[in-house]
Amino acid sequence: MIPRLIHQMFIPPAEDPHRTLDAEVLAQCAAWQAHHPEFEYRLWNLAAFRGLCIVHDALHVFEAIQACRFPSMKVDMARLTILSALGGFWADLKLVPLRPFLSDLIGHRLVLAEHFVNDAWVPGLPCAAFMGAEPGHAFLHAATEHALRQIEARWPRTLEVAGPNALYHVLSAMRHSGQIGPDYVMLPQHVAWNGLFANGSSSYNRGRTGDMHWSLRERVESPYLDAGAPAPATRTSATPTPAHEEAAMPVSSDAFNDLVSHVLARLRPGRVCDIGSGAGKYGKLVRSLSSQLDFPVHCTAIEIDAQYVEQFALRQLYDEVVAGDALDLLKTPRARFDVVIIGDCIEHMRKSHAIDLLNFLVYRAGYILVLWPDEAIQDDWEGHAAEAHISTWSVDDFRPWNVLHASRYVETGRMNIVLLRGYQRTSAVISGQEFRQWQDAPFIPAQAADTRSALDRLRDRVRDDPGNVTLCNQLAYALMETGRVQEAREALLAAVRRNGAVGSLLLTLSHACNRLSLPQEAILYGHAAVSALPGEFHAHMHLAYLLFGVRELDDARTTLLAAAALNPNDPRPFEMLSTLHERAGRPTEALEAIEVALRLSPDNPLFRQRREQLLAGAGP
Repeated sequence: MIPRLIHQMFIPPAEDPHRTLDAEVLAQCAAWQAHHPEFEYRLWNLAAFRGLCIVHDALHVFEAIQACRFPSMKVDMARLTILSALGGFWADLKLVPLRPFLSDLIGHRLVLAEHFVNDAWVPGLPCAAFMGAEPGHAFLHAATEHALRQIEARWPRTLEVAGPNALYHVLSAMRHSGQIGPDYVMLPQHVAWNGLFANGSSSYNRGRTGDMHWSLRERVESPYLDAGAPAPATRTSATPTPAHEEAAMPVSSDAFNDLVSHVLARLRPGRVCDIGSGAGKYGKLVRSLSSQLDFPVHCTAIEIDAQYVEQFALRQLYDEVVAGDALDLLKTPRARFDVVIIGDCIEHMRKSHAIDLLNFLVYRAGYILVLWPDEAIQDDWEGHAAEAHISTWSVDDFRPWNVLHASRYVETGRMNIVLLRGYQRTSAVISGQEFRQWQDAPFIPAQAADTRSALDRLRDRVRDDPGNVTLCNQLAYALMETGRVQEAREALLAAVRRNGAVGSLLLTLSHACNRLSLPQEAILYGHAAVSALPGEFHAHMHLAYLLFGVRELDDARTTLLAAAALNPNDPRPFEMLSTLHERAGRPTEALEAIEVALRLSPDNPLFRQRREQLLAGAGP
């Protein structure tokens, strides 16, 4: 159980050590006390935190904090130690509680909140601004140890020390290794933000650097007071590259080694093509997995730099080596591969050439893995012209093909990966659900030897723990994603019979019925979900879409108005109200609704276009 404690902390900027909190921020602090009078409230400073560290034998944490430049980085570290020592709930000073809610969460051992949506958001990314925990929780210890290692290495990115990216990495690793079970709760972003709390004033961040946020400052100054040399932008590999190889050429990132291993172990490919093989990193990985998991494989390497072919003895590692341009593959239309790996290579190619190559490969491969660095400047290297980076890429560049999944590696923020589904059949298939689960899961060969699919393993977990609603929902979504929608419906019905009218189960069941073209059944469970989750914005929106689809416009309107009241800053209810009013022959109300949506999202071109159409009386 989480103690009834609320913790906040203020550390003034180093350039303005006498800074105090202004009235607006103090009012935000008082709101936590006003909404939760039954909780003890503590506002920490560095001196009080040092005393806590002395009592709880954590002076090494205090010393690590003293090396950090930015107050936000210091606070990120301190929160972990405070909660580990005393337990309770943490709230950043910028957060404003919207209603009393902490008493509803004290029955858990660990409470995290999903980060609000921004450009770097991924599902399941925890925010560091709010969390709750019982004293001594293992997650806090693991996150502290991770942060201490990062500080010791003088890691240059604040978010990856003890911020959201670091928490995501630690949580994922613990979850996949079984060190943390269903004893924690992650508040979804649409529930937490603007439902329980919201961002308020953060004027305490301002110093003599003006209003420059720490995320901008870390681009021009070290986050450490001793200005130590930044750590390299890649993680240490589990199988380090030999020293002579590191000196021989620029080294590719190890950021996705585990993820690539998961993909290869799942597919057990018989034919692999490694484009831009360099020192043979992926050839070695394939050979190692082939030996550990006992599957035969034929490996082809394509390397444009003939010197590397000899220098790294590629012909001894690969079954076939092509010393030439990858674009020459277009001259071999009968080429077939289960997996093609383009690792740290595509940025070395002209973009038009790479697009031609991908178009060719999608017909001739089962899966194509593409990895590339983000904003990495690199010229030719010691006479090797092909080492220069000459094209830029984003995930959107791969949308013309069948992108199974795309992800930015959240710990380093520098590497990207996409997995493209080609047209060739393979002995195994990877679902998006599996790929997402592997993103930060350490690769363990013994587990990979289990040839059952992730779906089968999920079925076993639900069978062993049928009362776990989260697992039941995960199984249902996995079944729907793989086309087994009827099985998902049956599994959800069984879960509802076992666990009662749980709102999340009913909402998923409504989605499944809608996928099966059972509109009345979908509406029935949609109404039940809204009744069970009266404060859930997405449940109301889902039900409104269903009602609109069967032309129950009055009920849809009532539901949309309720959704708008729950989240008045979201334009979607008003956009749909506009369409509903026009369908019902109420053009004035339709125009009023779209104007509200446009005020909330003034840059949305579709809203502007729709407003113009309504003004002209042209209709949609």
